[in-house]
Amino acid sequence: MYWQLIGFGFTVGWMWLFFLSGPVFAAATMLWPDNPVYYFRFFLICTALTYLIAGRLVEHLSLGAKRGLLIVGAAFMSLSAGLICLLPRINPEFCLAFNRLIFLLIALGTLGLVLLLLTWLETFLDISVRKFGFTYTGGIIIASVLLLGGVLVSNRAGIFAVIIIPWLVLLLILRQLPGETSFRVECPKKCDVFSKQPFPLKLISLIVLFYIAGGMMFNLVATGYHFENYFWISNISYMIVVFIAGCAIHFIEDFDLRLLSQPVLPLLAAGFILFPLLTGNGAIISFLLLQAGFALFDMYTWLIIVYIARGYSRPLPILGLGMFWITFSMFGGSLAYTFFSKLLPFNRILNGLAISAGLVTLLASFIFSDNKETFTGFSTSNAIKVGNETESDREYHQNIHPTAYPSEEKIMGPEAKNLITKAGLTPREIEILQLILKGRNNPYIRECLNISPNTLKFHLKNLYQKLAVNNRQDLLSLFEH
Repeated sequence: MYWQLIGFGFTVGWMWLFFLSGPVFAAATMLWPDNPVYYFRFFLICTALTYLIAGRLVEHLSLGAKRGLLIVGAAFMSLSAGLICLLPRINPEFCLAFNRLIFLLIALGTLGLVLLLLTWLETFLDISVRKFGFTYTGGIIIASVLLLGGVLVSNRAGIFAVIIIPWLVLLLILRQLPGETSFRVECPKKCDVFSKQPFPLKLISLIVLFYIAGGMMFNLVATGYHFENYFWISNISYMIVVFIAGCAIHFIEDFDLRLLSQPVLPLLAAGFILFPLLTGNGAIISFLLLQAGFALFDMYTWLIIVYIARGYSRPLPILGLGMFWITFSMFGGSLAYTFFSKLLPFNRILNGLAISAGLVTLLASFIFSDNKETFTGFSTSNAIKVGNETESDREYHQNIHPTAYPSEEKIMGPEAKNLITKAGLTPREIEILQLILKGRNNPYIRECLNISPNTLKFHLKNLYQKLAVNNRQDLLSLFEH
């Protein structure tokens, strides 16, 4: 898991250093003839389309072919970074004569980046969401340190880093590359991402709304407005928020991931509305609110995409589709900013967009808040039908979370029934056990069985004692094996 953490962190760090208008990419593109904004937008749309296509293509490759493709991808990343940074310095006349060459280099680097990121996400399908939360947190910390270090070191050191990092990532990813993994055997559900949408409409709407707003804010930073002065505070605050959320996921048993998504829209609404009202040093307050919302939702989105994808026999197209929605929405946000900025003066567009975005996100925070789960928990197990659960509830959770659980015979087979009989579980404890194996969290169980938090704690304590386990994860492992 620690090698995954390091490799994932270096991959994201390379993306932040280079393509996402990082310090190395920004310095390099200033030497090319066209506007750097065009290069950034080309990267976004190229990344979105590559995610959509690469997931389907890589899924059908053998392990050997996939290894070869990853080597080519790392070479593309290194070659792209090296030529974009060094060509203008070595031969500026050549770059002026072949000014479109940079778009080809960006496309090649994007292909390599997408291949490596998709493969990292594939390796996370075999670990629990709790462990993935820990890995994501550690990776973001490493990526943030790389980004901050890219500002401190000389430009030559930054160029050397973006050329070398892809090869380091390649060594780590070949070490972790899965073969025939268990989830492929246990997940019979198939999905054609072009004919059936695996993600719920509300989730897609939320992703599109959030990342369009994020794309517009990214352009505000790129314009050189006073946010430029808050680069250090921005990245450090993002890292701290992710660290706190990661600790909550890892150490709090039965942590409900809705706690990551629910504060996002109110935080964004407050940040946007306060933006035109605060001036001078006070503007940092609105910016920190926005960064907190971005950090939480980025984490929630990556976790939920991996969680949904693990329920399919062909998860890579699902992963690619989820990442497509993220990057395509950021591209849309960048275009929206340009469109509105041409209609109104700069200061008016800032205030108008900020207030409008604040009102929209505030309204969305009420629309997207409901009592149904957006994330059923950390388990990959299911149980037999529960009498208190209605058909509509079952249909809802099957649509939201198409997780391929073991069959009824596997979970409640002779060995499991014999274990329950020997443990002497009461009917209520059996009902709670069934819901836990179904992946339900504590709030859902309390609502389903109409019991108080203390009553549930009492039953859980007895349940763990009778089955000789320490926590919920041990309980799930007991019935999975």
